[in-house]
Amino acid sequence: MSNFLVLKKNNENLFNIISEAENLFRDEYFEQSVVQIRRFAENICRDLLQNKVLPDDTFDSMINKIKDNSFANMRMKEFADDLYFLKKHGNTSAHSLSASKNGKLALECLERAFEISIFYSSVKYGYNKKLDKAIFSEELLMTGAKTGKKSSPKLLKEKYATELKKSRTKSQITKNPKLKKIQKNSRKQKTEKNGKKKIFLAIIIITLIALVYLFLNS
Repeated sequence: MSNFLVLKKNNENLFNIISEAENLFRDEYFEQSVVQIRRFAENICRDLLQNKVLPDDTFDSMINKIKDNSFANMRMKEFADDLYFLKKHGNTSAHSLSASKNGKLALECLERAFEISIFYSSVKYGYNKKLDKAIFSEELLMTGAKTGKKSSPKLLKEKYATELKKSRTKSQITKNPKLKKIQKNSRKQKTEKNGKKKIFLAIIIITLIALVYLFLNS
């Protein structure tokens, strides 16, 4: 699941770019996620401006064109500001000499990407009241599912860590036949152990019933 499903039916290319950014975030590749989000933002600019984009236009010049056509519209100004934010941090992450562990920044970039995707969809495909009220879900981002219940950041983090651990373990088992065999044998041993316990309990119950019967009829 993704926060950006609205893009899937309208522009699958944009959806695939931002979905990859979400996946990178889940795998804790925060720096790469920010770079991918920058790519998403630049592609949105090009798609909106269409034939107004010149061959030598940079991301900066495209944002300026959007600003020039904002006509003091607050939403357009916020849109341009979000684009600039994503460009700036995307560039910094792309040229960083050391790996960043800044999940907070990556999360903010995804949230801003969500806002520009809503604005883009409204401009490109028509205003949608329900979409305009949509809220970015951290739960959906971190776990791939949405319960609709409010969770504290701590619980979300714990749930995310659990899901990530399960995913990594499953991936390791799939890639390593030995681990797969060990897990299979472990399940088999557990099943056999549970079976023996059930038989033992059944014998005890039958014995107790027999003793009670003999006592009552003695």
